[in-house]
Amino acid sequence: MFNEASNFFIGEMEVIRKSLWNAGTIREKMASIPYSLYKALALYGESYFWPLIIWTPATILTLIFLRHYFGICSVPHPHSPCNIVDQAVDSFASYFQFPRSATNTLGTVERILGIPTLGTAFIAIRRKFERVK
Repeated sequence: MFNEASNFFIGEMEVIRKSLWNAGTIREKMASIPYSLYKALALYGESYFWPLIIWTPATILTLIFLRHYFGICSVPHPHSPCNIVDQAVDSFASYFQFPRSATNTLGTVERILGIPTLGTAFIAIRRKFERVK
């Protein structure tokens, strides 16, 4: 019965999102945006695949690229410029809420992006375990 309940919940959320989007006022159209983001991020909290397997690597790789492009490194070596491995470790640590040193602006962005993504993954995994009982 849990799988049917999950499908019903997804359908209910889709109906709400579409009814808000198809409404006549701009305010209601704007109210549909959080539903669309929640759907894209984790299929309304029902999918752990999207946040963990798709969005987490995509976000970390994008932010590693930005760190490398702008030369941002939290722990520079005394005799050499920051290398890609240090930037990858910094990005990974910040995303998972374990910054290695003083947080810069990009580190703060990484931490902020990690919160909803990891939160929705946690919700989906918890729901998955509840269905096993």
